[in-house]
Parts: sequence; C-alpha cells; structure tokens
Amino acid sequence: MYTVEHRDGLLNILWNGKPVVEGMEAAATLEGNRTVPLKLKSHSHVLSGGEGGSRSAAFSFEYGDEEEKVSLVIKFNQVENLLTCRVEAYCINSHYWNKVVTFAPLGGVKLGVRSLGQVRGLMANYLYSDYWTRPWFKKDLSELPPRTQSLLWNDGEVYHYLLPVCGDVVKCELAGNGAGFDVLVSAYDGSYTSHVTPAFILGAGENPYDLPQKAVGEGFRCLGRGWKTGRQRRYPEVFEYLGWCSWDAFYYNVSADGLLSKAREFKELALPVRWMIIDDGWSEQEGRQLLSFKEIASKFPKGLKGLTQELKGKWGIKWVGIWQAFTGYWHGIHPESRLALEMKDYLFKTNSGYIIPYPDGTKGFGFWNTWHSYLKEQGVDFVKVDNQDSISKLTAGSMSVGRAAAGAHQALEASVCLNFDGCIVNCMGMASELLWNRPATAVARNSDDFYPRKKGSLKEHALQNAYNSFYHSAFVYGDWDMWWTVHPDSTSHAVMRAVSGGPVYISDPPNQTEAEKIWPLVLSDGKLLRCDGAGMPTEDCLLTNPNEEPVALKIWNRSGKTGVVAALNINLEGKSVRGRVGPLDVPDLSGERFIVYDHFSGKAVKLDRGGSLEFSLDDGRAALYLVVPEEEKLTPIGLVDKYISPAGIESVFTGEDEVTVVLRDGGVFGFVCDGKPSVYVNGEKRDYEEGDGLFLLDIKDVKGKVSVRIQF
Repeated sequence: MYTVEHRDGLLNILWNGKPVVEGMEAAATLEGNRTVPLKLKSHSHVLSGGEGGSRSAAFSFEYGDEEEKVSLVIKFNQVENLLTCRVEAYCINSHYWNKVVTFAPLGGVKLGVRSLGQVRGLMANYLYSDYWTRPWFKKDLSELPPRTQSLLWNDGEVYHYLLPVCGDVVKCELAGNGAGFDVLVSAYDGSYTSHVTPAFILGAGENPYDLPQKAVGEGFRCLGRGWKTGRQRRYPEVFEYLGWCSWDAFYYNVSADGLLSKAREFKELALPVRWMIIDDGWSEQEGRQLLSFKEIASKFPKGLKGLTQELKGKWGIKWVGIWQAFTGYWHGIHPESRLALEMKDYLFKTNSGYIIPYPDGTKGFGFWNTWHSYLKEQGVDFVKVDNQDSISKLTAGSMSVGRAAAGAHQALEASVCLNFDGCIVNCMGMASELLWNRPATAVARNSDDFYPRKKGSLKEHALQNAYNSFYHSAFVYGDWDMWWTVHPDSTSHAVMRAVSGGPVYISDPPNQTEAEKIWPLVLSDGKLLRCDGAGMPTEDCLLTNPNEEPVALKIWNRSGKTGVVAALNINLEGKSVRGRVGPLDVPDLSGERFIVYDHFSGKAVKLDRGGSLEFSLDDGRAALYLVVPEEEKLTPIGLVDKYISPAGIESVFTGEDEVTVVLRDGGVFGFVCDGKPSVYVNGEKRDYEEGDGLFLLDIKDVKGKVSVRIQF
C-alpha cells in the first residue's frame, strides 16, 4: 500500500515501504508570476481497515506563508493500490479595499518532485500541440515535456502510474523543471483566490494496462461524477460498420456531385460502405467564420436533404454524418451574420473578440440544439465535431480552463444525445480538460491526422495511436483516423485499424479505392470484425521507443479468448527490425498450449505458454498474429481471409465425435486438428486443403451465416 511521510519539510510517497515519489515540496505562484515557497506547518494521518481485510489511509499536510498570506492543504487518500492527491489552496485577503492577491493563471500551485526513485523504464504522454498527444520515453524527469498528462514508469518490481486530473475549474499537468518535475495546478485564467481540486491519481500494480482505467474511474469519483469510463460507454451502432470520410478525398472542395460519385463507385465495386462523413467545406462561412447553419447552395443544389435521401435511397449508405467545429467554425461565428443576431442569447464573445457557442450547459445547448435539429431534418445521423481544444485558447482570460471545457461539452453532448442518440466523433480534443469533461459520448480521435502525401508519416501516426491508446482508451473508444487504400502504407494502416478496436473508415478520392485492401476488415454486409478492447503496445515495447530503437512496434488486443498481435516496423532510420511474438504478449490469456497463426504467411505453429515465435520486418512492413488457445479436439481459428479471424465465429458446439462451428459469413475457414475429418457446410459435404495440421475450407461462395460441421 501507499504511505506518505515527511522529512526535512519534504514529502515522500512510499509503496510498501519503498520510496516512489521523493522530495515533494510546495509553492504558490501569485499574480505577476511571483513564486512563494510554502513551509510545512502541520501534518496528520489516519489508518483504517476495510471489508475483506483491505486497508485505507488518509494523510494531510498543511503549508503556509504568513507574509504572503497563502495557505495550502495537501490531502492524500490511499485505498487498495490507488493514492489520490487533493489540494486546497487559498490566498487570504482580509481587506478587500486593498489590492487583492490572486493565483497566477499558470502554476498557481506547484508541487515539485525531485525524483521517482528507481526508474527502469518510462513512458509519458504530452500535448505536443494544442490538440494531440504523443509519447516520450526518456528517464531524465527534469526534461519531462510541458503539458504532460499521463506518466507510467517501472521500478523493477511493479508499474506506477501518475494521472493528473482536470475538474470544473483548474487542470493539473506535469512539466520538467531542470531539477525534477512539477505538478502544476492551473486555471489558465486570472483573479482566482482559491484552487480546490483533486490534483492527481497515483496507482501501482504488476499489470500496467489496468492502471489507467482504475485511475480514471477514481478521478471521476473524486470529482463527484458517476460517469462511465472507456469501454463502459455505449458504442454507437454506426461505427460497427465500414465508413468513408470526404476530407482526404476532397478537402474543402467537397460537393454533392463528389459524394454521389464516390457512393456510386462503392456500389459498383460491391464494397459495403455503410456511412459517410461530409467533412469541412460544406457550410456557409466567410473568413473562417460561420455565417449560417445551412449548406452552401452551389455545392449542394438539392440541399443536404436531397443529398442524404439519394445516398440512402439509391446508393446503400445507411448513415450520413457531418462536420462541425466546437467553436462554430475555425474562427467562431461571423459577428455581422444573421446567425449571430438570431443566436445572440446562446453565444459568447471572448476577450479576443471571437464569438463562439456559449461554453455553458444551458446557454450553449440552445445553439447546438437549433443547429442539430436542422441537420436532423436534413437526414443527418451523427456529427464529427472538430477544433475542440481551441475552446481553452479562445476563452483564456474570460473563464477558467475547466469551466470552459465542462460547459462547452455539457451543451454539445446534451444536444448530440437528444438529436443523434449520442453518436459523435470528438476531434482535436486530447487535452485533459476535454477528456475529463465529456459526460457521456464514447468516441474521440486518438492521434493527429493521417497525412497521405507526407512520406513516412505512418511511423509517427502508428506511434501516436498505439501509445496514446494506453491512457486515452480509459476515457473513450479511440478513433485511429481515416486512411487511403491506394497508398504505399495501406496494408500497415489496415492492420493498425484492425487491431485498434475502434471505427474503421477510408478516405480515398474518386476512382482510387482498392477494395481488396478492405475485405480483410469486414463481412459481406459491411460489419467490421472488431477487436474487443483497445489496441495497445505489448509490455516488451511499452516503455521503448520503436521510432528510435531497432525493435518492432507490437500492438495487442483480444477477440474473445484469442489474442491478436500486430507488428509494425516504424524505425525512423529505415532499419530492419526483429521481434518475438507469443502468448505472453496478450495479458490473461487462458490455457497452456496455443496455436499462433501468422496471417500473411498462412502458417500455424504450436507453442506453450512461455514460447515465442521469432520474426523480422523490413522498413514499413507489418505482420499480424493470432494467438489461439488450443482445444482438445479441434481449434477453430476463424475466417482466415480476415484480419480478426476469430470475430467471424458466432458459436462453437462440441459433441462426442464432431464439432459444429457457426460462422457469421462465408470466406476461408481455418482450423487445426489431428486426423482427416469430414466437413459439411450447411449440410453439404465439402473438400478442404490441409497442411501440417492446418485445415482451410473455402466457402467464399456462401453469403451470410454458415454452419460448418466437422466429424472425426
């Protein structure tokens, strides 16, 4: 368990008696950026027992500076393997006719940390732009990037995970300070005389993948919110199917003609794309400011309604989504527009002069509900809402970062739930104030964009998606973005999406779609063969940078009881990389004997639990492995012409001398068994191919559910 002690005025956090966070000291930053070191004045702690022999502890440390009239109480609460840290800081102003002392907008409270004890490996996630995070792997905490919002390290025995929290007013984040690092509590706004908030959650355990989920859940509890985490949230039905987005196909030149030509192409290819996003470029705007809720008439001569009716009625598109900006448009709402006048009660003018939807759950709802009601009438089924992290920039100096994010998301999500059953893609919103303040929606972009014309962009794109997913998936389902099927890296992108566990959608321009790159991802009706969880780096590369080290990036997931491991070469120097894959790459797989199936070679190898299969990858190449627990009589692998083969299995019935496998669709069914069985497909005897115990049954001629009976 965690305990907190003080020595020479400094705090140390210990795990089972071993120092983990060492040399914590407190300071305040007041207006004018005056730093005031705070002295420890008193402390207390209480230990108590819980149900089932569990123990909890509470530690409180009071700080102050009598001359500057600043007080701070740091409260730690330990339950099981989690420690919460709460700060209660005040500027004491006894005479308000004098100058009022307030906290500085940035780092109003600082908790400086000198070291993390033993650090055998480390991975942080930081905002490298206002919109996206990426991983950082160095062990020198003094260089920890500003705006770090997730920190994992291993001390040689267990993993520790530090997750800063953002509440209704202030946000907490980490940054190196040249000697160690600071936990910074910031309102990103002035005139605050108090900062009272949960600051961070610290967790420990042998399984690193459990820690973010537990930390986020505890953070919501500390904030007084009964919100669901990650995969507890309801996943929209739309994203169970294959989609397409107009952005990388048309960019701002999107039009009804272009969209219809693409839908026609999909039908001619017999490719079951079931939803489309009409991305940016559809709405009336001037100078990057929104003029109205309506579409550009010259681009959509029959209106959005005419377009959606034709897409759905003639071309087989079931759902249509549309792009919006969190701020109305990139630079807000045009101040001289009729829209600004009509919506004036629901709009907010920032100190910098921008007009945006009011970041308030009640006032902002009026704006979003009016817009979404119009879009719903036009046949729109969901929205992609971009530019989300701009809210804190535009409201800086007007309201705190937490208040702006919380109010804006309450307004948006209430309207999305009312009009679109909660179906939204949140985008450009990976800053912690957005993550902690989304009440209900389930899907958000997990990385910066796919850049189809930027050579080598796969390597950064894969790095961000895999490592961001480690912490981001504890909040939402990660959307790993669209990609092109006609592209040098298309296979690697497809494998990434297959193992992501989130939406899958492409963005090829007209007459550019390569359907063969899509079919391994979907069934004949367009339904995705999705993994159960979120794709994340395997433990052996979790704290290693595969951009810089000659190691493969391995991403694991699950499909039922089968483990899935994708491997990619994303080395920036173009070196070939080597790696090993086996059952231990996927946590908590049941069984002692396994079949490891290599998708691209079509080979199956038997391994015990501790065994592994060596592989090598040339520059930019990808591999995909299924780790299937071996069954006594027959081990079904699934539809092996699909990436997530076991997801093609609906059910398995085992009898005394036969096994019946019900498949969700036709394809190539693979299984492993001894002997020469007889195989019947929907009651009809079929031939198969066999080699080294791997049996392949070609039933591509069958569409829809298939019953395969295998007699021994």
